[in-house]
Amino acid sequence: MKKPLPESHEARDKNYRLNRIWPYRPTDVPDRFSRQKHFAAIILGLFLGHLLAAQLLSAEDTPVFTVKSIGPYKEATDALGRTLLLIPRGQKPPEGLKPHQFVEVPVQRTASLSGTYDLGIMKALGLLDTLIGLANPENQSTLPELIQDHENGRLPYLGLWNAPDYETVKTLKPDLILNGDFRSLDIFEAMGCPAIFTFTRAANTLEDRLRFIKFLAAFYGQDQLADSLVLEVRETLKELAEKSQDLKKPKVLYADFWQEKIQILPSDFWSSQIITLAGGDLLFPEVTGHLDVSIDPEAFYLRGRAADIYIPYRSSMYGYLTKSDLLKAHPLLNRFKVMEPNGRVFRPENIMYSDTGKISEMARDLAAVIAPELYPIRQLKYFAYVP
Repeated sequence: MKKPLPESHEARDKNYRLNRIWPYRPTDVPDRFSRQKHFAAIILGLFLGHLLAAQLLSAEDTPVFTVKSIGPYKEATDALGRTLLLIPRGQKPPEGLKPHQFVEVPVQRTASLSGTYDLGIMKALGLLDTLIGLANPENQSTLPELIQDHENGRLPYLGLWNAPDYETVKTLKPDLILNGDFRSLDIFEAMGCPAIFTFTRAANTLEDRLRFIKFLAAFYGQDQLADSLVLEVRETLKELAEKSQDLKKPKVLYADFWQEKIQILPSDFWSSQIITLAGGDLLFPEVTGHLDVSIDPEAFYLRGRAADIYIPYRSSMYGYLTKSDLLKAHPLLNRFKVMEPNGRVFRPENIMYSDTGKISEMARDLAAVIAPELYPIRQLKYFAYVP
């Protein structure tokens, strides 16, 4: 059973959304600034919080990545709560539906503009052969076989994920567009192209990930394979949780630096949840809800220096090859005991961003990072020790 958060943490969590307006600062950190200096910021934050409240609550109340049967059809709900009617190929759609409101299934022609996460799930479901185009990879974290297909002329690039070449997309006549930028949706609707939004605004939880596998599979008639993949993950997570029951829990700092900000990955993010299941004790368990929450440097230091394990969540492509690299870039880490020569620092490998369908294997890797004594012969694939 999960331990209840201290009362002060629970109170903070209720007002968590305001962390998007100014940096998060736990109440266990002394406030060295005057009330007068922060009064204007507090008023602004409360005002903006009220403006955002209705939108945030309505988004949270809308179930995402769901599929339900409606007579001979299925209705799929994407990450924004938008619905598409799935119509068996060859059947006529109900009268009154516009072209962007339904999709013929199984989908045969897919345009991907939403990044490597979706592509990794497609690979696990055996769907890469339906791709007719994808967003330009901004780094080499995309699937190597897709780069090869592009170089061989089979798979055109369709522009950046947030700046697609709409004319090329339209010319290719996709059955379905996987989209990660909500600003494109109106344009795709005007083009008569069915599109689903695949990026959740809140933390992508384990349940979100598992629902997404089944959601995506429904468009391609791969429901049975999706069910087996989800079952495998659930069994793996159960095994890891049982194995770590008597473990002395190491304190885990799951955070990174970006554009002069210190960011904490929320405790309800899928990999954070695996860390907890595998016996890790997250140092900021009260941080939930949104990705990349900025945190006060003093709060980061006062809690972070107690970490037994540090996991930055950006891979070696960002230059984190050694502890010296980390210390040079972020001197605040200098007094953290985990940064000593034998300290347990692990970074994600690039393959983690493209092999997203292998949730069970990633979970086993994380479990081995948290408790290597329980997995003495496991060779890490998705994480690497930082010397």
